[in-house]
Amino acid sequence: MASSYFVFVALLSTLLSISITGSTNSDTLKIDCGRRQQQDTVLERIVNGTLANPGHWPWVVGLYTANDTFYCGGVLISSQYVLTAAHCFKDENTTGFLSVRLGSTNRTNFTVDCHQNADKSRNLERSETEARREELKDHVICMEVDDVCIPIQSNNCTDFMRDLALLKLKRPVNFTKHI
Repeated sequence: MASSYFVFVALLSTLLSISITGSTNSDTLKIDCGRRQQQDTVLERIVNGTLANPGHWPWVVGLYTANDTFYCGGVLISSQYVLTAAHCFKDENTTGFLSVRLGSTNRTNFTVDCHQNADKSRNLERSETEARREELKDHVICMEVDDVCIPIQSNNCTDFMRDLALLKLKRPVNFTKHI
């Protein structure tokens, strides 16, 4: 059990160090891991929670099916990797029909043609007004999943230890103040 955990931690550390030390240019925003790019006040209330403003939780992603139904959640841990739960991938064919939505603040306001639009990086989130839609179009992007890695499959681990999966996105995310 300890060796499986060590292998997972070593793999995760390696992926993070590669993504963090990768090449940068002057157009790349400073990435401050675990910190919001926008410094607004946020309430920590969960029960009967409050609406999240764009940029308040920039690392949170949603996984959506081909018919644009919320499937699972995850966390963006680098420009090309998402950490999520392994139980979301019990069916090996799941990868092909999932998209990762970044920058969205409402899991029930579905994107328009997230899976069918040829330019998957520029999708709009449905909203009540066109003004809100215009405001959101630069905040929300959809990315395709390239590969799923479930590093711990040993029966010697607790269910919690085994319930980790890494998703590799088909291309790196361009970080913004909302993602």
